[in-house]
Amino acid sequence: MIKLPEFPYSSRLKRLQEALRLKNINKALVLKPENTYYLSLFQAIIYSRPIAVIIPEEGDPTLIVPYLDLEHARERSPIPEVKHYYHEEEFYKILKEELTDTKKLGLDTDSLSMYFKIRELFRDSEVLHISEDIERLRMIKDEAEIRRIRLAAEVTDFGMKEVMKALSERQSEINVATRGEYAMKMRLAEVFGSEGFYPWMNWTVAAALSGPRSFYPHGMVSGRKIQDGDVIIVTLDIAVEGYRAENERTFIVGKPSPETERYFNLMEEAHLSAIKSISPGRLTDEVDRSSRNVFNVSSTLKYTKHRTGHGIGLEIHEKPFLAEGDGTVLRNGMVLCVEPGIYVPKLGGFRHSDTVLVNDGGCEVLTKTPKGLTALSL
Repeated sequence: MIKLPEFPYSSRLKRLQEALRLKNINKALVLKPENTYYLSLFQAIIYSRPIAVIIPEEGDPTLIVPYLDLEHARERSPIPEVKHYYHEEEFYKILKEELTDTKKLGLDTDSLSMYFKIRELFRDSEVLHISEDIERLRMIKDEAEIRRIRLAAEVTDFGMKEVMKALSERQSEINVATRGEYAMKMRLAEVFGSEGFYPWMNWTVAAALSGPRSFYPHGMVSGRKIQDGDVIIVTLDIAVEGYRAENERTFIVGKPSPETERYFNLMEEAHLSAIKSISPGRLTDEVDRSSRNVFNVSSTLKYTKHRTGHGIGLEIHEKPFLAEGDGTVLRNGMVLCVEPGIYVPKLGGFRHSDTVLVNDGGCEVLTKTPKGLTALSL
């Protein structure tokens, strides 16, 4: 059994309050689920009822939850004051009580309807967006976050071993994905033991797209049986206490054709080029450009469908993005998914994804599943 380090909650709160004071914001209302978790350490199993964190420019926040989550929130969150409501109109009544006479209100929400609702409720306040302020904090992972992402990456590597067994047995896509997912969940249960496990925050994603279906970057798993000659993209993704890692590999079943071998090797060259270009001070655009150059020189850029990668953490896709025009300067503590891919009609898709930590030495690849045709031809 392992014990993970505690999150530096006070540090997070202090840094956000400093950002609020720079904008002369009196109080902040945080509503986006990932951000309420980040700033309260409480995550609900479902968000059909709103959950909010109210953060003053100084002092302790207030957490507002539905009544059915009250005891759970008090158990998980370090916030001393937890208010609750039963009917949704009571939620807005609490907001009015807490935020009336707030001259400048910072608002974080990913819901347009909620945005207009808050604007209507607080017509006498100046409402300023603060979602980007929170996103900037979340882009740089602290040691507690990195430990969880590192563990998640290790678990995906464990799941990939089971995936390779299932592929060798020529099972169906859904069987391959299910065996990988089951292996990851059982590995987490083994690692955590009977304590310290927050199970509903360890969601998994598992997919296996084979043959011509691997042409779809975000296709859905089917009952199609794996066949000799197939190109297969397998995705395994798991979160440990909310923090995710992603691991994707392209497998070849049977002896690869010269065409398959060419596209596989070009994808791996682009993938490696992108990883080598990652270091503090570089721009996200440069990482994207490094992989695209490989495809451009080989006249395969026409087969690309997406950017080179993205940030990962509490969300599968979060800032920064390894894409032209993103313009983010890479910094120590950022965690990225590097996933350049090409998709050839009637043949299939070719994509690896690694979870990568930016550090003083450039970067560290956290997902260790082997690459190369020899290792990934089954």
